[in-house]
Amino acid sequence: MAIPGEAYKALEDIVGEENITDEPATLDAYAYQFWAEFRQEGSKFMPRAGAVVLPKDTEEVQAIVRACNRYKLKCKASSTGWGLHAAPLVEDAIQLDMRRMDRIIEIDEKNMYAVIEPCVIGNTLQAEAMKVGLNTHMIGAGGSCSPLASATSFYGIGPDSLFMGTSPENLLGAEWVMPNGDILRTGSLGSGGGWFCGDGPGPSLRGVFRGAIGHAGGLGVFTKCAIKLYPWTGPAIMPIEGKPPLYTTPLPSIIRGHTITWSNWDGYRDALWKIFDNDIGYIAHRQFIMFGNELQGAALQIVTDPAKTIDDLEEIVSKPETQKLSEELYRSHKDKNFFPGLIEFMLTAPSVALVAEGKGVVQRVRELIGERVPEEADPGTIRREYASDGRRNIVHGSDSPGSARREIECLFSSQELYSYQDNRWLESEPG
Repeated sequence: MAIPGEAYKALEDIVGEENITDEPATLDAYAYQFWAEFRQEGSKFMPRAGAVVLPKDTEEVQAIVRACNRYKLKCKASSTGWGLHAAPLVEDAIQLDMRRMDRIIEIDEKNMYAVIEPCVIGNTLQAEAMKVGLNTHMIGAGGSCSPLASATSFYGIGPDSLFMGTSPENLLGAEWVMPNGDILRTGSLGSGGGWFCGDGPGPSLRGVFRGAIGHAGGLGVFTKCAIKLYPWTGPAIMPIEGKPPLYTTPLPSIIRGHTITWSNWDGYRDALWKIFDNDIGYIAHRQFIMFGNELQGAALQIVTDPAKTIDDLEEIVSKPETQKLSEELYRSHKDKNFFPGLIEFMLTAPSVALVAEGKGVVQRVRELIGERVPEEADPGTIRREYASDGRRNIVHGSDSPGSARREIECLFSSQELYSYQDNRWLESEPG
């Protein structure tokens, strides 16, 4: 059902007719979230809003919240829209799209903070901060996300947390339109002392409005906040080389990059703690990349050779050594008449390779995969649900421990395999 016409008119009077819509296709576009299926029983759509409004400033946000209270409508704000977190949880709520509020209000070089609005993105803030010898924490979700949303309403951890902490730790003063429409200014801002401190005088309010990991937009709307910045002695503008997806920037002379591996997670944890405790780390990023079995060699060539791009993938895949890898994986079928077609099929698209470990794992994985011919596979198995036919049956699984060992050796080095040591929970019988 649509929101009442009187309510729509009240919201339109606040933001103007060009900044509000209840057009169905637009509402569906806002409702679509690629993670929604985790909450919506398989659907990729969150509950559809009754209308979307685009406020331009704090006063309009306050008026919208008060109008929603007057007409008994729920409302929720979204800034850069990463994931489903800021989507309405009920039908016909009012979705506040904060994209018009995208200003960096101030960068205080002396006190090292920036005051920003909700739709300032990390990349923009970082670029402007570097011009004055400062830098900002960048969350793991990337530079296209909102530092304000991460600091006030979620939990932003990233590779540079080793040096700059997490988003909540970098939150200073904030301007908050509470669910009743009142405006609360927290920290030093609330006592007229400016933006420089997130706590006091008196009890801290950060724990009230964000808790441990934030409320994801469910407790009013944050319209401004101050973010702590950090020293940057590198270039004011980072030079960019190459083209997507392989654009790079040379490391400044003050920074060295190291690739380090550990044989176990305990070593990784302990080493990072020592790096942090000695103030020598700036960024620590754990990267795991898995390419499909027929593309692994080709993709590695692309990543490691600056002259190669994704456009060279077809040429690399056609090389004899790439063909040889696919043939080795399926050598047990080499004398079969379908072998040439199988190899050709395996080279047509990316694959994902994984190693599973557990009691009776070969049989269990094959039960999950299903029979070779989709029509003969049990309902709910991968091949029954997704395969086209017996030849293009979408997934492969080792048929014995011996085959598994051989195939794992083709695709993985020993350093890429992790074995769970404590098997008590795997071996114990359910009570």
